[in-house]
Amino acid sequence: MFDGSSCFEAVILQLQNGDPEKQQKVTSRASIEIQNFTPDLEEIALQLNRDERYTFRAALQRGLEAPFLHISAVFWTIIGWKVLALDLPIACIIAYPWASILFLVMTHVFLNYSHIGEVHSEERGMMWVAMDLTKNPPEVVGMVGIKPLSPTLAKLVRLMVRRPYQGRGIGRALLDTALQFATDMNYVAVNAGTLDVATEFKLFPLYARRGFQLHRTSWAPSFWWPMYKSQLLIKDLN
Repeated sequence: MFDGSSCFEAVILQLQNGDPEKQQKVTSRASIEIQNFTPDLEEIALQLNRDERYTFRAALQRGLEAPFLHISAVFWTIIGWKVLALDLPIACIIAYPWASILFLVMTHVFLNYSHIGEVHSEERGMMWVAMDLTKNPPEVVGMVGIKPLSPTLAKLVRLMVRRPYQGRGIGRALLDTALQFATDMNYVAVNAGTLDVATEFKLFPLYARRGFQLHRTSWAPSFWWPMYKSQLLIKDLN
């Protein structure tokens, strides 16, 4: 079985053998360890998930510097409906009759998917967290998961790295850990969904380098931007 810690160590060693100017960054990476998810980390991981959510408006304002890897499309208007204790899909339909079913389903899942441990507990699913070991206690700074969709297909979920830790290779190590697990579990392919907003521009080169290819593109309306593009990427593991 693939060891996530070994994966990150390999990334560090590879960089150490490269450009000497990267030595300083490599040293800071050595304090990060990728671990299998455990139930006692669930609340910490959930807090990371809450902290790293960004609206389209914030993403567009921040441009390419927008911090976030994978979770987006959480809108303050929807949160307002939740505060009023109204059912989200019904409230959205009343307020915005033009909203697509795809949009309603996606936003509802983003706001209510609170049990990260459910992915980890699935027979062929797993979650990992990146831990900063220099903190006391160690702090969760990133996460990723593999969720089974069928006997041959898995979904990459919750790939994210806390903003101050981005640019250190943690996202690559998390992704490699998840892909190796999917290979070990004999999945034929892994898919990943992205939204074409500023928060996710960083993802496309990373996915491309790991062999993901565009499978489908769709469009849907949003509250803060006329339309957004969602893309389904697939990586063949054979």
